[in-house]
Amino acid sequence: MFERFLDAYMQADQVTGHNIIRFDLPVLQADLLRNGFPKLPAKLAQDTIRIVKTKGFKKGQDNLSTLLFNPIQKMPMNWQEWQDAYEESDWATVVERCVSDVKGHKILRERMLGLGWLKPATMWTP
Repeated sequence: MFERFLDAYMQADQVTGHNIIRFDLPVLQADLLRNGFPKLPAKLAQDTIRIVKTKGFKKGQDNLSTLLFNPIQKMPMNWQEWQDAYEESDWATVVERCVSDVKGHKILRERMLGLGWLKPATMWTP
């Protein structure tokens, strides 16, 4: 799994995600190090949680997707559902959740870019 991630990461000019700078990339970095992989190189990252200054609505991906009428919502999962999903031999629930997250994020990012809501991409460094 990590090798496939690293191949994709190394080929990418930029990565994007929701809260990717403060959560996903640091968590991936820690898991990679724990499993004997080298530190990730710096990478241009655009984070859909980093929007123009606002007050009055939550910046979670689910809230922004609803606000912008995104037809694909990420599959909700609580902590215990994640734990149960990791116990599945084929990780079918994990895959389903991740696919819904990525598909929904792609639409959300395009809509946010079109509206001028997103801050520019920044260089993420571990």
